[in-house]
Amino acid sequence: MDSVFFEIGDNILGRDILMINRLTGAPGGMGVYAGEELDNQAIYFEKGPNESIRIRVNLVYSHADSVDLISRAVNASNVNPIVASFPIKAYGKDSASYVIDVSRYLKEAGSLIHSLDRGQLTGALDAKTLKEHEIRSIRTYP
Repeated sequence: MDSVFFEIGDNILGRDILMINRLTGAPGGMGVYAGEELDNQAIYFEKGPNESIRIRVNLVYSHADSVDLISRAVNASNVNPIVASFPIKAYGKDSASYVIDVSRYLKEAGSLIHSLDRGQLTGALDAKTLKEHEIRSIRTYP
């Protein structure tokens, strides 16, 4: 895999992004097929300390209307986890975007790309097997 860089604009910081993992091919007898969705998660990027960009998973367990007094307690009890943090490698035009190198992260067994939510498939594929596969494309849609 070549190096993969994400350019994160100021306009998408803090916005929910639906990330979907799909198979482009599948081994026979596994009960899964090419094009099938493996997993989906809502994530968002945020600017972190020390010139970094962080990815959080949006785990909406509980939500309260911001006008309700209980909303502060609900928000404090439902902090979304940070799943990755990347140093900013470069800045876009007029410093309105941030460039991060996600190459190593995408190959890690614990990355969002390798998360599986498929009973039979999860048991058959482990982190070692996933490392032997490649990411062929990453697509974004407005």
